[in-house]
Amino acid sequence: MALRWHLLAEEKFINGMPGTLPTNDQRSRFAAFDSLDDVKKEWDIYPKLSKIGKSVFQEANCTGLRFLITANHKDNTGTKSEVDTFNDGGVYRTTDLANNATTLTLTPEQRKKVTNQTALELLDSGDYGRTSFHHIAVPIEVKYDHNLSAFTFPSLSKQTAARTVSQSDNADDADADATHNGDGARDVSAQDDGAAFSGAQNAEDEATVFQTTQVPKFIHCSVKGQTGLSQLGENMFKTFKYQHRIFSFAMYVCRNMCRLLRFDHSGAFVSTPFQWTSRDSALHTFLWKIAQMSNSDFFAGLGYDPTATLVEGQERETFAAMTLDHSLPQEVRTYVQQATVNNAPVYKVQVTTSPPTDDERLPEETTSKPTSKDGPHQLDTPVHETFEFVIGDPLFAADALVGRCTKGYVAYRLGDSEKIPNENRLCFLKDCWRPYVPGRTRPEHLVYQRLHSHAVKFIASLVCGGDVGGPRSQTTIVQEYLSDEPHLRPVPRVHYRLVTQEVGIPITEFKSFQELSKFFVHASMAHGMAWEVAHILHRDISVGNIMISPKNRTGFLIDWDLSRFEPELGNGPLEPDRSGTWQYRSALLLQFPRKPCRLSDDVESFVHAFRQLIVRFSDTSVTETLSDHVRTYYEQSFWRGGVMMGGARKLESFMSPHPPFQVQGDPSLDVFVKELADCCYSFYDKVPLVRMQKVYGIQQVYGIQKEVETNDDHSTEPVDLELNLEFEDPFEDQNAIATFRVKVDSAVEATQAPGAAETTDPCAIHGFLSSHSPLYTRLKGFATSRSFSPKGRDNFASFRSSVRVGQSSTLTSVRTGTITREHMAGNSGSPHVVDRRLESPRLPTPSSRESASSRPHSRIRKRARQDEVEDPSNSVAQRPLGEASASFPRPKSRRGRKQAKQGK
Repeated sequence: MALRWHLLAEEKFINGMPGTLPTNDQRSRFAAFDSLDDVKKEWDIYPKLSKIGKSVFQEANCTGLRFLITANHKDNTGTKSEVDTFNDGGVYRTTDLANNATTLTLTPEQRKKVTNQTALELLDSGDYGRTSFHHIAVPIEVKYDHNLSAFTFPSLSKQTAARTVSQSDNADDADADATHNGDGARDVSAQDDGAAFSGAQNAEDEATVFQTTQVPKFIHCSVKGQTGLSQLGENMFKTFKYQHRIFSFAMYVCRNMCRLLRFDHSGAFVSTPFQWTSRDSALHTFLWKIAQMSNSDFFAGLGYDPTATLVEGQERETFAAMTLDHSLPQEVRTYVQQATVNNAPVYKVQVTTSPPTDDERLPEETTSKPTSKDGPHQLDTPVHETFEFVIGDPLFAADALVGRCTKGYVAYRLGDSEKIPNENRLCFLKDCWRPYVPGRTRPEHLVYQRLHSHAVKFIASLVCGGDVGGPRSQTTIVQEYLSDEPHLRPVPRVHYRLVTQEVGIPITEFKSFQELSKFFVHASMAHGMAWEVAHILHRDISVGNIMISPKNRTGFLIDWDLSRFEPELGNGPLEPDRSGTWQYRSALLLQFPRKPCRLSDDVESFVHAFRQLIVRFSDTSVTETLSDHVRTYYEQSFWRGGVMMGGARKLESFMSPHPPFQVQGDPSLDVFVKELADCCYSFYDKVPLVRMQKVYGIQQVYGIQKEVETNDDHSTEPVDLELNLEFEDPFEDQNAIATFRVKVDSAVEATQAPGAAETTDPCAIHGFLSSHSPLYTRLKGFATSRSFSPKGRDNFASFRSSVRVGQSSTLTSVRTGTITREHMAGNSGSPHVVDRRLESPRLPTPSSRESASSRPHSRIRKRARQDEVEDPSNSVAQRPLGEASASFPRPKSRRGRKQAKQGK
């Protein structure tokens, strides 16, 4: 994807804000400074900024905001891993909760230990406090050393020339064109999610991924500058995580210069630099305008969501009291406790349902009858009905500033007690920014309605869903400025909420591998019924999207927002996309980016998810090198023809009847792993890799010519038989039967006779992965076997300290640790989550807090060097068939790599 920055002159930035300008008389009472000659460090800047802020708020008679310096004092809320963060200062709300959270008091003994007199003076004047991302209205970042600044300030540095940066490790960067304006700055044109969608094949998180060759001129590209950019991104991420914001302003100060910023979930506006010390500066005007908004209670002008209001008293107490309701599962009570820990703010939020618009309706059904008594017509939602819920802190938040940015909450439903039984009060609320592409995207609740109309089992029960405030009421705007060409702009995003009844727990809470297999049986049944009866393909099977119901210990499948109806899957080569979670995508989708998604790809994702849980919670031959195994097998990525690819190790594994690891100390589980490997091999042994490369390989996408083997494999493919099979669910009443059509390869031998016609489409492969039945049968057999395979220790625990708790599963191996490439390189799976701040090709898992714990890699990572990226020439798909070796480790030294390429 592209870098999501757009440069605005400070005058345009200010004029875009609501409110009037101060008069000359009012400006005369603003604080100002003739020079900053006495400034030698950041702490010398703080009191001057504070003085200006207080003078403007005082002149505006603003009591709803305060200017606070918070350097060196950390946020005492949030998860344990987040307590170690703070920002330099900010404009804060002055509610009682905010004042209590930010007030800093020192005992006489503590004051004696303080050697910073400036800090004591600010503390005594009430201008120094503690960071609180729950209550900050406008974050402020301050730098004295220009080398540490995230942005360039030409008057402070002579380095104003354009720079080129390798983006080979960024899954979301795109070609960015810079055009110089009169001020010597330049605007950034971007191409990302939906950029390649011109009437076409891609939308939302299915974006073509291009390599970026330039970054905006105003971004500091030094290592120290990128660290500063990462700090800014972290602060903005937490502001959005803990608050209900549509957008947020920010201020970035470097000595006597300043830039204003405005972030939403499609990118950020950045002002040209200006001096902030004079009374007529843009900083003074900015503070004056936000003071006016506060005086008018127009906090929506500051980016606050008007459908989320702070609650106290009875509603807060009722929500918190759910921790004492022993009729609820212990896990759910724990979630409520976590949502209100450390006196976290509690909000009442609204969910508005309305009929779908014409450009987002579900396609009409013509191939099957729904079980709904209403027949095959559209299942519209009620007209403009509003539901209210009480929520606290999110259970999880996708680690991103740009993209879907999903957050998940345990919610308490308000309403008539006669209509809502107590057992249904607690539910799960998903808050996200869904992409909007007419005719291609649709709200997730419409998919749930279709699934329930067909009585699809083992899915979440829909309560309500809709765009926040009504259809497309809250949308992002930065994308409209990222390119002059509409078809090159990122897709707009719409604020959306979905509420489901079940509050699930992560599938990692299974107790034995037999029980884990049972949960996968349930999820595969949901997937199979959705496909065979409702003709919907999930397209995002992952560890984070299979949940456990704590009430009856059954599994259920969530996150249907990337699903597609069968006619929408397309035929023939498509634009490269990254729908789904990168770690669990099929080897063929990763190796052949133009390949259309098929049922076999989703079924294979179940195998990848099951395998990952085995290596995580049992002793295997890869336990000692688990980080390397996860990095190479699940997160491998490389660039080819400007497009992100991966899956070489997955493909290599499936080209062998042997699994990529052996289970140690559990013979029955080891046998099951080997059985799965042999079944997958039987499918991949039929894959015409040469033809697959010729039709769907990346060399044909952008005119990049490469030598490709043209002699197609003339082995015949089995015909497809459709059978109606009934599977008894062994985990429910014996009379409960799940019936759905399955496609099987029972005629394989008959169709492999010499002279059989060659299948035109190389995707038309039939075997173990081409239907649900074979995998379902084997999972059910292992789940009901008499053997017992206990769950072992969490082998990812050693990595957990470097992973954000509550993130979605994502590819972290290509992240750079900077806002330039992570936070502001737009999208949603990873290579869901590359994730966060660089959103993956798939974003978060709505009902789960698990995701991040399945990524044993650091959340903030330095940019990988070009020569450290996986060598695509090692890809099995790029070699003649039959040359897929059992392992192809890449020499670490430059000389060794050169010799390897020369065949020495």
